[in-house]
Amino acid sequence: MKNTLLIVFSFISLIAYSQNDVRSIESISTSIQYKASTDALFFEGFDAITLPAGWTDSSTNMKYTWQFKEVPDFPFSLIAPTSTASAICPWKNDTIEQNEWLISPLIAIPDSFKAVTLKFYAGYAKKWIKNADLKIYTGNFTENDTAWSLLWTASSQTDTLDNYWHWREFTKSISAYSGKNIKLGFQYVGNDGDLIAIDNIEIVATKESDQADILNFSINNQVEDPVIDEQNQEIHATVLFGTKLDSLVPTFTLSAGAVSVPASGDTISVAENEAFPIVVTAADSVTKKTWNLFVKQTEVLKDADILSFQIDGQTRAAEIDNINKIITVELSCTALLDSLPVQFELSPGAVADIQPGDTIALQEGIPFEINVTAQDTSVTTTWNILASVRDYHRNITKFSLPQQTSSAIIDTTEHSVFIEVAFGTDISKLVPSIEVSDCGHSLPASGDTVAFENGIPKIYEIYAGDTTLEPQEWLVTIKIARNSLFNFGFDVDTIVPPVDWQIVSNNAKTWTIHKVEDNPFTSVDKRSKFSAVCPWAADSAQDEWLISPEISTQSFADSNLPNMKVEFYLGYNPQFLIGNVNLNFYIKTADTDWNLIWHLPSDERSVNNWYWHAIDIDISSYMGKDIQLAWQYEGINGDLAALDGINIFSDPATTIKNSTQSLLSIQVYPIPSKGQFTVLAKQRLKMQVYSLNGRLILEKNILSQENAINVALKKGIYLIKFSTPEGKWEYKKLIIE
Repeated sequence: MKNTLLIVFSFISLIAYSQNDVRSIESISTSIQYKASTDALFFEGFDAITLPAGWTDSSTNMKYTWQFKEVPDFPFSLIAPTSTASAICPWKNDTIEQNEWLISPLIAIPDSFKAVTLKFYAGYAKKWIKNADLKIYTGNFTENDTAWSLLWTASSQTDTLDNYWHWREFTKSISAYSGKNIKLGFQYVGNDGDLIAIDNIEIVATKESDQADILNFSINNQVEDPVIDEQNQEIHATVLFGTKLDSLVPTFTLSAGAVSVPASGDTISVAENEAFPIVVTAADSVTKKTWNLFVKQTEVLKDADILSFQIDGQTRAAEIDNINKIITVELSCTALLDSLPVQFELSPGAVADIQPGDTIALQEGIPFEINVTAQDTSVTTTWNILASVRDYHRNITKFSLPQQTSSAIIDTTEHSVFIEVAFGTDISKLVPSIEVSDCGHSLPASGDTVAFENGIPKIYEIYAGDTTLEPQEWLVTIKIARNSLFNFGFDVDTIVPPVDWQIVSNNAKTWTIHKVEDNPFTSVDKRSKFSAVCPWAADSAQDEWLISPEISTQSFADSNLPNMKVEFYLGYNPQFLIGNVNLNFYIKTADTDWNLIWHLPSDERSVNNWYWHAIDIDISSYMGKDIQLAWQYEGINGDLAALDGINIFSDPATTIKNSTQSLLSIQVYPIPSKGQFTVLAKQRLKMQVYSLNGRLILEKNILSQENAINVALKKGIYLIKFSTPEGKWEYKKLIIE
């Protein structure tokens, strides 16, 4: 009856710990993933449900000894899905000691295997390994030898897992048993412990390589890479004529772990075209190969060329003319021509009358001679080094102002600089800091005080170091930043919609963020990267809304600013939108619904060209309120529309000089042109064409439509001024090619 009660109590205890530890199942499946070794010398997974063949066991308590089945609630299949059973040993909780052994068959570890590791999984609860323990023994065995050496114990592990029952992976080096016959012994000893389990025992080892190959080979004074003949175990090398064969130094790489006599880097003495043996011993210390080295000398060489040439201060790679024996180098105008270190490479065996690293003195336009003698000393060639100085560049490389809001945009193709300064800056007294091409200078000079006008290009002349060259004219434009409340250009990223923006759509073709390929917004603002773009659908109605985040205008109201405006640019072709598709602009507040503020003007129907239109609207009535902006594309079978450069600002006429300038929605194309170009205008304007020195060349009235213009002008850059009777004006640049 007592034994029956003990069995029942043990069974109930097993259930109790299993229920309490159910939460550890997840950690088993996520923290350990079993992967079988492909090079295992020995493996046992205990999946036969009985004592495996060749294994033995011994027990002091047959009811509580090693069994072969799955662990309740914690099957090893959670780690290795193919597992069907484990070796488990339940505990006994009375005063009778357990001493349960599970012993492997004899395992032979070949001598050629050096790095030997025992891998296994043990399952137990750390807090219950106090009165009982799992011990693993091994040793060097003969058939009748039963001596054991303690290898590992569960109680000695300082594992970081909690006290609950877990499968735990362990590895233990047993390299000391290389070349020995061993057994493994698993002993469960003690009383009142916990269920113990063992699974997936592996012995893995790394076999020492039996490869004894020479993988690559080089030798001093070689003229080409030696040929390695693996089939015949021969190496054929060719060295320069005159090389001392009694003091050669070969360098080579061997198979992993292999050694050779002689070793790489040793000095050897060979006879031409006679075999010289190199004996390679593999890592296994058994396999050997003899490689025969054959060395021959070239015929005496007659080449006397300079193969490469480099000199301090050169601006680009030297040009080597092998036919005429001329080397052309371009040097920085800051280089010291009378003291220039040189580096060069000659034909094999050749020598020169100067050495690499020597310092030479050059004069622009006057050849410097280097005489090169071939290995055949009867052949000598004279090379001429021709130097030129790079002093012809006329570029602005840096332009900065203390008041700037961002880095200057410098365009070396169009020879222009654009820079924005802070709102309220007095641009009539600016002191730019300028850097130009080496040895050049500018007028006005860096540090000069210059009077700019808002948005009107100022001409800078950039002179090269070569004073015979005409100066290059650059256009520098200063723009005063607006007193902006909200400024958005869709350039923060390509997320659709942008952060805090919304898109409301009924069509897959809706607002997105990318470049307008043929008409990028950089034509208006060079800083632009992306725009909001809405393509058209030809077969289904579109009602596509792009809605801004909420914008507080309270700061403008608190500052008692006299007005509040919104400016944005819409890109579209009026002829392909009006009648089929409409573009609308709305504003709403927290207390009102969307209010239509602007829509596509019907009087633009005559214009048949896609371009960016500047929209400028007074929204002072919304000052002090929280507002949202929305752009709607609605209709069917229209044309691509785009949005960019959104700006809410206050721009009092009294705060910024030259405020009479405004964008007049003028387009001039193509740029550059050959003298024929088109002007698109929304109103009658006066057009005046100026040279960069300020001379008026042409004056003409244009109509509010497409205007074909023909001018007979020399190649160069010109400025076009468009003005209205009210005094508003805008400049455009004209390039004639």
